[in-house]
Amino acid sequence: MLKCISFILSPSDLWSSSYKMYTFITLSILIGIALASTPTVENTCSNPLVNINSLAISGNTISKDATMKIKYTVSKEFSKSDVLVVNLKIYKSVWFWIPIPSFIFEKVVQNIQFQDGVKHISGRQFEVDCRGVSDIMPVCPPTKGDNNLEYSFKDIFEKAEKVKENAGVALGAALSWFASGDYKIVADVKLGPTSSMPGTQLSCIEMVVEIDV
Repeated sequence: MLKCISFILSPSDLWSSSYKMYTFITLSILIGIALASTPTVENTCSNPLVNINSLAISGNTISKDATMKIKYTVSKEFSKSDVLVVNLKIYKSVWFWIPIPSFIFEKVVQNIQFQDGVKHISGRQFEVDCRGVSDIMPVCPPTKGDNNLEYSFKDIFEKAEKVKENAGVALGAALSWFASGDYKIVADVKLGPTSSMPGTQLSCIEMVVEIDV
């Protein structure tokens, strides 16, 4: 799904000049699972449908040349037509964890055109269905039992480079601290109200991710 995202840029808009921020927000929203300089993952709720067992990133950092491998277990299958509701919180490490301001998050999201199957509801909440993960998940919904997922970040980073070239505006000093660094991502995913099991907890994870852009 990452490769199907297109970006709508206004070169005169300072926020739009930050290809790094676009890359990070996009990765966070659409992957929802990406770990860190010391790859660890924590499931933060009891009995979700999907438990993340392990995550490894080549070189331990999300970069253009990195590949992500995830092992996870599905306790019960859901329907292909189900819609997932994703709530996302993102923090940056600057001696301590600082939440990314809502107005910056909203500004970035407004300038991203997602593929079919991904919809921004409001704030930090999104709706995602199987169409929205078709490029990173070979089977959706995943089958009951143990599953493996492997994803290369090359495509999304190449797209981000094109955004940078097309924008033609240098990254503003006000956004300089949104470049490479350590981030914490907290994701809560439930089945939507029209799904086969409304309100069921699909997954809830907390991770720390290092990004090199």
